[in-house]
Amino acid sequence: MIRSTSKDHNYANDYSDLRILKDLADKYGIAILLIHYLRKEYDKDPFNRISGTTGIQGAVDSSFILVEEARGSKVATLSFVGRDIDYREIKLERDEDNIWQVVTDSFVNKDVLLDDIVLLPSDFMKDKEYHKSTPTELAEILSKNRGKPISPKTLSKKILQNIKELEERSISAILRKSNGKRLIEIFKNRAIRDDKMTTPVGFE
Repeated sequence: MIRSTSKDHNYANDYSDLRILKDLADKYGIAILLIHYLRKEYDKDPFNRISGTTGIQGAVDSSFILVEEARGSKVATLSFVGRDIDYREIKLERDEDNIWQVVTDSFVNKDVLLDDIVLLPSDFMKDKEYHKSTPTELAEILSKNRGKPISPKTLSKKILQNIKELEERSISAILRKSNGKRLIEIFKNRAIRDDKMTTPVGFE
């Protein structure tokens, strides 16, 4: 919408078009976010997918690329790089409220990323060996500890997705149905389980 009407989008023209906005941002000390297209073709370097010449990247301070793994997957990778920031990748996933949540971040310690939801069971089990409840009951308990609500579905999904991370912290979990009732069992330090199960089981 802001580019010139010229159909000759070579490096010089791409750079010139965006330089006008770059100068405006510098003059008034503001940030201008430009939304642009990506090519459909896959490239190992996500920034090569920016439609146009490299003049677009050359004119701006930073570039951000958001690519969904597959249409409707609700999982995407945000890559960014710039003059004052290093290259970084953040994997995102849409939650039940359609809000992007951080799954992994190439710049952040793994424990910090997991602390929001996945490490809550670890903290909860510090003074316990065993806990058994419905996902709804556990979500209500952990929501109080977290300070904001967690849906039972999100909690169950996160536990299943991060079984290995929990096991690294001596926490194992089983999600199963019993008499038509959904249950979550959490064991600390691999305590003896009454059902003798050794691997977590998911449920629909």
